[in-house]
Amino acid sequence: MKQLVILGASGTASDVIDWLPALAAAGTVYQCLGLLDDDPVKQRAGFAGLRVLCPLADAGRWPQARFVDALGGPRSHRRRAEIVARTGLGDDRFETVVHPLASVSPRATVGPGCLVYPFVFVGPDVRLGRHVTVLSHASIHHETSVGDWSILASHVALAGEVTVGE
Repeated sequence: MKQLVILGASGTASDVIDWLPALAAAGTVYQCLGLLDDDPVKQRAGFAGLRVLCPLADAGRWPQARFVDALGGPRSHRRRAEIVARTGLGDDRFETVVHPLASVSPRATVGPGCLVYPFVFVGPDVRLGRHVTVLSHASIHHETSVGDWSILASHVALAGEVTVGE
């Protein structure tokens, strides 16, 4: 069982929390310790039945935990790299989470800190950079490269040999 801490207490975090039983059924069991968020109101109230433990800058308090980057709301998505950097965590501390209902080619490269939602298709020789989020029903076909920190919306279709920047 892996200890897990989720960065951000909003919609993406809620999605990841809902995935935990499906991930466990597929063989990856997490003990979710809670969430980190800079909003003091969320720290007092909690989120989705879990505790909001502290601000993001205190992430180092959990040296054995893996982290999920669930940041990327409308006000923060362009600053994700900066926000994650404030945690002091290296990419090696971030879990890449692929929902069991996603289809990812064994020839694809999925970077650290990525989230791949259910019903996503990732084809051969695709490269997803660091901390990429791919929402449900997106299709990324052969020899496509998606840059670090990108968020691909639901139903996005990238045909072969496409390059998406950061």
